[in-house]
Amino acid sequence: MDYFCNLHLHTDASLGDSIITVPHLVEKLQEYEQEYVAITDHASLMNHFSLQQECGKTSIKPIFGNELYCKEGLGKPENQNRFHLVLLAQNQKGLENIRKLQRISVADHFYYKPLTPHELILENTEGIFCSTACSLSYINYQFLNDNDDEAYSFFNKLLDNFGKDNVAVELQYHPTWKNERGEYPQNYLNEKLIELYDNTDAQWIINTFDSHV
Repeated sequence: MDYFCNLHLHTDASLGDSIITVPHLVEKLQEYEQEYVAITDHASLMNHFSLQQECGKTSIKPIFGNELYCKEGLGKPENQNRFHLVLLAQNQKGLENIRKLQRISVADHFYYKPLTPHELILENTEGIFCSTACSLSYINYQFLNDNDDEAYSFFNKLLDNFGKDNVAVELQYHPTWKNERGEYPQNYLNEKLIELYDNTDAQWIINTFDSHV
């Protein structure tokens, strides 16, 4: 498939969310003639080495990522809310920073899941490309709770700290997802995210499927 790269994909390192093994993933990538792939497991780097090994047998270029579980402050959260954010390593420094964030989230901020404080992320952005992630991101959480000012404020912090060339607004397509009121939140969020892109200095907008199998 020409010019396609999956930038949001989960493997069996995302426990409970995916059963995709890296060898099977790479086999399918070859079948579909895709040249690149990113894996963005939930707060896990476990399959990075396997991806490197399997892609090394082919011409496919791996992109090492992480979908972090995030929290607002440095202290213990008041509840089990956790917000998603996708980080992709652009180079060795970016990979080192992603590893650093993952290590600290496990060692110092584990609360039901490894949690990464927003403040810590914004201090370790070199070499990383960031996207706004799924409906469980902090930005989308604010949109769903009619707090657009906070959504814009946090997105602008991403632009300021990562650099506007290193941040993407992420759209997803989930036509069957309905909330308890029978509404289709993803359609609403996509509209809000397009407005976010139009009304900020964002340079990139990407479409993903947040692949879980």
